Amino acid sequence: MNNFVEPWLTPTAPQYGCTGILETGDPVVAIGFAVGTNTFEQGPNPNGTQSADEYYHPEDEVFLPWFMRLAPNTVSEPTQSGSVNFGRYTLLGDLNPFPGFRQPATGCT
Repeated sequence: MNNFVEPWLTPTAPQYGCTGILETGDPVVAIGFAVGTNTFEQGPNPNGTQSADEYYHPEDEVFLPWFMRLAPNTVSEPTQSGSVNFGRYTLLGDLNPFPGFRQPATGCT
């Protein structure tokens, strides 16, 4: 395995603890949005309940400048609103509800 970065920690994904593995979806696990229409196998669950909502649910993804602790971030798409760091640290940018993803990663303490 050769995808190591400086160790990072995020309160939104405590199950990963302090890790130095570059996995773009791990820090933002379960942070996403609903879009489009998904009618593929939208039937009831085996117990008869319905959990499908007929949308796709893409997850946010973290960009390399977050892991690199790049500030200001001059290489990513600009944020949706003005920012001292300029560029996005995740796909959602300012739409990610957690402030820790509007700045570089923090190390482990």
